[in-house]
Amino acid sequence: MHNRIFILVGIAALLFGCQENATSINGDLSSSINNYLSSDVNIDLSSSSLGFSSVELASSSLGSYSSSNMVVVPGLSSQAAPSSSSAAPIACNEASAIWTTNDIYGKYELGESYVARNNVWGGDRAGYVAGESMWVVSERCWGANASHQEATGLVKSFPNMLRGWATWDGYIRQNTGLPLKLSEMTKAKIYWKTSAPSAPGGRYQGLWDIYLHTITNPSATQLSHTNIQIFQQIYDPSGYASGEAAKGVTKTYGGITFKMNIINGATMSSTNKVITLFMGPFAKPNMGVPEALIDLKAVLDGLKADGILDPNLYLSSIQPGWEIIGAGKFVTLDFWTALQDEPEL
Repeated sequence: MHNRIFILVGIAALLFGCQENATSINGDLSSSINNYLSSDVNIDLSSSSLGFSSVELASSSLGSYSSSNMVVVPGLSSQAAPSSSSAAPIACNEASAIWTTNDIYGKYELGESYVARNNVWGGDRAGYVAGESMWVVSERCWGANASHQEATGLVKSFPNMLRGWATWDGYIRQNTGLPLKLSEMTKAKIYWKTSAPSAPGGRYQGLWDIYLHTITNPSATQLSHTNIQIFQQIYDPSGYASGEAAKGVTKTYGGITFKMNIINGATMSSTNKVITLFMGPFAKPNMGVPEALIDLKAVLDGLKADGILDPNLYLSSIQPGWEIIGAGKFVTLDFWTALQDEPEL
């Protein structure tokens, strides 16, 4: 698909008589390109998933990206990244990082809405090894390096890219577009493309941590009412994750089939419930996909329609990241979120 973008843009540039301005072509041509790209997008969504508690599970990624492993929500056209500061780099390379940290709670603000957080909160757990680092090139290119031991299978950290509220941090940024009342939501789409270990010792789970509150201004210590965990990719050779998958109820929201578990009552992340939605395939050790475009609004609408989610809640936080149990290099090759009238990058 990317080759077609380059060919079309190159032809357009020649027609305009200025090859050097090809990357800035927009308007009708941009629309034509998008229509062309979306005209034959036909990606199988027969994926499933599993559910389990994020506190104890371990997950991973499939490593190198393959277009056959991408999940796309039906009805969403593929789009070339716009010419802006938020556009994805041609290659996401740690060597180009503008910020790195070994601080276990290091933070870095990006753009108008995001905060990168190293968030190494499991330093007292068996198998923890000091020195985990996080690096950032942009909000669309970031990652972490860890050397933990799998040991008892406990999560050691959750390096992530925060938009909105976070436990112990509250709202670090003031112009995030959140909180957003569910009844007033018109669009919420999220995209993440990753590369992560898929070999013994690299156990982890890549997920979207979604929080919802009953009020618009929760404090840093006020737990969410509901925590939704969308597990996009897992590496777990132990079989624990696939065992939990068998307990899940099959649900399809926004064109994606999940395995869903619900933990009712107070937990370490919410006062009411935790909803886990796991994407497939889920045969051990590799589960889920390294790249996914998710219609989050459709997921939330589905949960409301099923009577699982309170429609009066506010979406307060979106956090993609890895719950790291083992060791390895974890890389976000591309990522974006689009709320309300924001563009889909």
